[in-house]
Amino acid sequence: MRAHTDLMAARLRTAFDLHAAGAQLQRQKLRNANPGANDATIDLLLRAWLRTRPGAERGDVGGDTVARIDG
Repeated sequence: MRAHTDLMAARLRTAFDLHAAGAQLQRQKLRNANPGANDATIDLLLRAWLRTRPGAERGDVGGDTVARIDG
């Protein structure tokens, strides 16, 4: 069981690392496209991109969406 937990933790850390690397790449792309922008503007542009990039609208999940039932 411990080995499985360690493997899952390692995979989650890898996912976080990949996300951070992708965000850094996009940040650099935004800097190149907006050379006069300050750090705050780049942060705003990055956040907007994270919310609107392809796949973001569905939470990066494929397949059919279903209505959420609360309560």
